[in-house]
Amino acid sequence: MLSLSKHRGTILKASALASMLTACNGQLPEQSRAKNSIPPTAGSALLETGYDTHTEEFRGSCVAANGPLKYAGSQRSEIRFDRSMTLDELKTALEVQISGKLKIPSFDVSGAAKFISDASSTDLSDSMIFSYQVKGKSVIMQRVRLSQEGLAVKGRSEADVRKTCGDEYVSEVQLGAQLFVLVNFEFANREAKSSFEAQIDVNLVDLFSLSGAASTSLDKFKDSISISMSALQIGGNPSRLATILQSNGSSGIPIVNCSITNKEQCLAAMQKIVKYASGEGRGDFIDQIQNLSYNPTDPNGAAFIGYKSKSYYESALYDLYPVEGAVIQRAVADNRASLVTMYEDQAKANKRANALLRMRLSQQERNDIRNIASLTKANLRGITDTAKICYEKPGNCVGAFNKLVVKDFDQRKLQKKFTFFDYCDLPNQSSSVSDTIEAIRVAYDARNASCGDLESDLLNSLELDLSDSDPAVRSLKPLQGLEHLQYLDISKNQVRNISLLSQFKSLRFLNARENSISNIIPVSNLNKLTYLDLAYNRVIDAEPLRNNRTLKTLLIHGNDLFSESPLLDLQGVDTLIISEERTCEEERKYALSKGWVSQSDYELFKTMDFAPNYYNPGDRSSGLDGWLLCPIVFSSFDPGA
Repeated sequence: MLSLSKHRGTILKASALASMLTACNGQLPEQSRAKNSIPPTAGSALLETGYDTHTEEFRGSCVAANGPLKYAGSQRSEIRFDRSMTLDELKTALEVQISGKLKIPSFDVSGAAKFISDASSTDLSDSMIFSYQVKGKSVIMQRVRLSQEGLAVKGRSEADVRKTCGDEYVSEVQLGAQLFVLVNFEFANREAKSSFEAQIDVNLVDLFSLSGAASTSLDKFKDSISISMSALQIGGNPSRLATILQSNGSSGIPIVNCSITNKEQCLAAMQKIVKYASGEGRGDFIDQIQNLSYNPTDPNGAAFIGYKSKSYYESALYDLYPVEGAVIQRAVADNRASLVTMYEDQAKANKRANALLRMRLSQQERNDIRNIASLTKANLRGITDTAKICYEKPGNCVGAFNKLVVKDFDQRKLQKKFTFFDYCDLPNQSSSVSDTIEAIRVAYDARNASCGDLESDLLNSLELDLSDSDPAVRSLKPLQGLEHLQYLDISKNQVRNISLLSQFKSLRFLNARENSISNIIPVSNLNKLTYLDLAYNRVIDAEPLRNNRTLKTLLIHGNDLFSESPLLDLQGVDTLIISEERTCEEERKYALSKGWVSQSDYELFKTMDFAPNYYNPGDRSSGLDGWLLCPIVFSSFDPGA
């Protein structure tokens, strides 16, 4: 009989467990056995049951529902037969909430604990875990009255009442059901495990339906690997697991013989379980868990996967137990609540880290995330050990909690940074992203190259020229991960957002003219940037560039700046073009200072919008060739024209 409680005097509904073992051994095929667990005791109930917070033990039922039960929430499910869970995910799935205060792995439940133990990988074993989890509605007692047992002890001492009734009662139950399938691999040696993991990567159904080269790879392990499969069902009718794999066994117990050399038997066993889990036939798992309801007398009904309690004092049953609770009890409750929050935070981070480790990562990302996975795993052990003390020895809870050390980590590192490969390989991406990827393919003359090969080319280059692209570049997202670039030309495109470029700390040359850029803050602190062309954009505020000390060339004309003053004190700039008007005026004044034009002609040329043209256009030292319209002269000073 399996119960998902962690306490002595367990009152959680005893959920049935059926285990099916299909052993696949290359040398001697073993047997698959399905066993029925003992059904829950008829009449056992969870709601109404008393709980003593002082001793952490459950007591009798001293209250009864005074009116109909209330159902809250909705039923939801998650199926995970497409890929395996991690061990920590399995532990999380087999947790139970007690009074909303505790959520730690089921450490004292033989069935679930054994399943978790079997799922633990070692240096000579590995496991795949698949699941179908259903969380149903919560059942709530809205109003209660004293039961006959409660009336019998009313008026007695607090100690007597606690001994019979406790000081709280279970007021809310969450219904649910869970089905887990475990495929466990035992290897002859470490080399066999390493080789298997490197060559075999399939899901549950496909594992023994491989053909061709993949089948040959699997056959190589027939003498060095043993494979077993077991199933754990909580809620519903677990005895069905014993009937879906029927065969003629001499002992009367359903037996399936299976080996790597006889893959069909293994495949059939797996397919039956998957069909049972996801099928919609009568008696299948899904059929068993429709419209879960609270019925403690039904041995094949919902499992009770979580519950909350309420104090008699809070329910105004003062004549039964008129004490709100001791100060130490409040401290213990606060610590338990904190442990729940801490555990959930660390479990989520650990789950996230393990999920990321299955993705394509840079080596630095992988190292960082592995460290987080290891750190959060250690944190979870510490939290679990402390929670165990807080529930088994409440008097030691505060001291243990104060000694608990939960190490911190950088949450930002739990976000995978997309790179060019991810955007390139991502199906159905936005048109702006796909256009940029296509522009890069054109720039590299690599329309048919794989995303990996193209990314390799990008990572090995210090320059990227996407100027005047067709299709036009609108998004810079695919440039993520190319922060090593020193030269970037995105001129004559349709770029609006350049926030990504704030990460390009190696950039020395940036040509972004003729786009739709308005915010230039991202490029204002690139301390290696010497050439910046922002001409003909939508820049209004040049203030972010005021304190720049690295630029040698700045072209920012063709923008509607509301003030040029931030640019006038730039130090070290050799070429600064703020506007056509300013450039032409500076050249007229230069000609006047050299005596190439009289004051009256200077005024005339200014009125006519003429400027001096040099023999070598744009080069004052080549001498005055004549006077032309300002736009013509200006073009000779614009390096990007």
